[in-house]
Amino acid sequence: MEFEERSDQLMERREFLQYSALATAAWLISLNGPDKHKPPENRNPLELKNYLDFYRRSAVKNIVTFTDGTQAIIPSSAYGDEIYMRDSFFTCVGLENLLVNDCLNPFEERQLQNGQLAHAIPRSLERNGSDPRDDESTLIYLIGKGVANRQFQRVSREAITKAWSFIQSHVFEGWYLSDEGPFRYWADTYINKSEDVISYNQGLYALALRFLNKFDPKLVPNHILSQAEENFRSLFRNDLGFIPLSKNTSYQDISALLPEFLARYYFHEGILQNNHIISSLNHLIRTASVWDNQQRLKGIKTICQPDGSFLPPDYFFNHLNNPGEYHNGGYWPLYVLVALCLAYKITLDEKYKSIATVLVQEELSDGRSQEFIYLAEGREGTHDAERSDYSWNALLIPAFKWSGMVSI
Repeated sequence: MEFEERSDQLMERREFLQYSALATAAWLISLNGPDKHKPPENRNPLELKNYLDFYRRSAVKNIVTFTDGTQAIIPSSAYGDEIYMRDSFFTCVGLENLLVNDCLNPFEERQLQNGQLAHAIPRSLERNGSDPRDDESTLIYLIGKGVANRQFQRVSREAITKAWSFIQSHVFEGWYLSDEGPFRYWADTYINKSEDVISYNQGLYALALRFLNKFDPKLVPNHILSQAEENFRSLFRNDLGFIPLSKNTSYQDISALLPEFLARYYFHEGILQNNHIISSLNHLIRTASVWDNQQRLKGIKTICQPDGSFLPPDYFFNHLNNPGEYHNGGYWPLYVLVALCLAYKITLDEKYKSIATVLVQEELSDGRSQEFIYLAEGREGTHDAERSDYSWNALLIPAFKWSGMVSI
């Protein structure tokens, strides 16, 4: 699908110049004294590759050993007691030298009778883990096993078939339905007001079907796959100019584009239309960028209202979600930067590279990757040190390389 430029989908030239000027200023910022643990002094915007090793270092710190001697990945020291499905898969793909099976088999060993895979398992095999959450974890398991199969690793047909059966219990006419309540996808504190199709989950569903179709076309026939992909494409709202968080809401959530990156990365063919990707990202940049009082870009809200404002705190279930905190308008580098990689791959437009460079330099100012960055008024650009060295941002290493922003 070809990308067609439309004036209402592109940033105004003055906005691009503003970003470029800020990017230039950021490149000139020097660090306070030599420190081998800090990013390099070279602030050349064309050298994003100088920063990628810091994502790798942060992730490698979180490789731990189970009590039975096998290794696994924790998200960060703040989550040290449990291993998470989504974090394990994203990090494993990012580090590239880890086998996907090694990351996912501990979850498979604890697969429930109904086929569901747990979102998290305890680091200690002697203790019970959290109650399984009905989120996207089983979809990610199927995607991960599809990757493992492509890499000629041994996979369990029985476990895959059971997981597929569980997924089918959530599907109606090609739509992946998520129940009401929290813990329905990565933004687990967001409260689904009623049964709904979360765009991120629908994208993962379509991607899981691609892998299953390649694994066994009889398990997932072509027409089932086509319906899921068409439904994912149809989530784009012409009246909004972006793909919303869910079918029944109008909120922005740029994480909807992450499954599209994985589809193009593994299959060299997307699901979404190029112009819908660009329109969704440009709308977010225009409405949800946050600057400090010196007009420096500090982050871009990952989830927010159509006009870029914060959602009400009671749309989330805990105290972390005051405006500008955590899922309520915090900046999550993984999702925004993956979207920028997609846009650059499609357009080769340097403005996306400039924005990505500023954001990466802000995030890695102390040489540690961040789970999220606060965008609350007065706290713009700050982060929680306990949530630093976050593993899943390692996925940005192949994303930047794939996009062409970083030469291999």
